[in-house]
Amino acid sequence: MKSAQPDPEDESLAQALCASRVLVDAPEALIQRAVQLFDPARRMAVADVPAPARLPRLLAALKFDSAGASPLAYGRRSGPQPGSGEVRQLLYALEDCDIDLRVAPADGGLFSLSGQLLGPVATGVVSIQPEGAGTAASRAALNEWGEFRLPPLPAGAWRVCLELPDRVIELPPLRVIDDGPALV
Repeated sequence: MKSAQPDPEDESLAQALCASRVLVDAPEALIQRAVQLFDPARRMAVADVPAPARLPRLLAALKFDSAGASPLAYGRRSGPQPGSGEVRQLLYALEDCDIDLRVAPADGGLFSLSGQLLGPVATGVVSIQPEGAGTAASRAALNEWGEFRLPPLPAGAWRVCLELPDRVIELPPLRVIDDGPALV
């Protein structure tokens, strides 16, 4: 019997295999950043940030606008006519929920905004603010049926947000003008 001599090529393959199993250390800056994630002082700072700032912000899409409805398709009286004082209905959709928004004229040249969140989440707060402003002009909580009503507002450009437990839903800018609401 021949004695088995190791093949030099097998030896070099074994060394290459061992070398490929060595892990490269992460860069020091990345290690320090990961360590800081678990720093208790940093966790407290994140906890002090208001919840809506940490939640995902999603933009709802307009699916229906009664002002854009054809009078021939729905009948002459179904859609609001400019200057008529009728309620305008806007329906927005996002993932698993819909938002029904109603804009109607109120006393003193103001407009009332009301609506309902249709979907599995029925707790939250609706806020409205003038476009370009940093603070909310008005806020209203959703009731047990997901309905809300905001105090009367003057004409102008407005941003509506729904702050829910798991996300913030933003509606496209809404312009309310004297002869009826319009989208910006």
